[in-house]
Amino acid sequence: FNDINHCEDGCGVEGCGATVCASELETCAECLGGVGTPASGQYFWVPEAGASGECLESCEIADVSCYKGKSAPDPSGYDPDICPSISVCRKKNSCYECLQDGSCAWSSGSCYDSCGEYDVPMDVACYEGETYTPSQACSREITRDDHEEVAKEASGYLRSE
Repeated sequence: FNDINHCEDGCGVEGCGATVCASELETCAECLGGVGTPASGQYFWVPEAGASGECLESCEIADVSCYKGKSAPDPSGYDPDICPSISVCRKKNSCYECLQDGSCAWSSGSCYDSCGEYDVPMDVACYEGETYTPSQACSREITRDDHEEVAKEASGYLRSE
């Protein structure tokens, strides 16, 4: 028998509804994406979890803020537009502080969750903490050659001796 009302594989409520799992969503906006997005409003964003927030399937972590995405069955949740105000990264004030743990991005004097956020300036450089250290991005202007060297190091082509 095929029971179309029950999903055994998949993500979201009882394995149904979301086209991605919470663990695949890395930003607040992706996690709290509502109806019509891959998350379908079924997950929770916890800003204090992980290095710069984490998307979870439930809100069972005690004593931390937890934000449920807005969904068709539960329209009382949060829209992604709340993300900048609850971001751990956006509370960091310096380039060094922003990039030191590798979980945030620095651009144009501000710290972001990632370079892909909607309000990161498009006409200036953005430095992801996963790729750039504070000493690479904060102390001087980075040149095109530096970008290429960092990319090669990240790919494993260059190794320190």
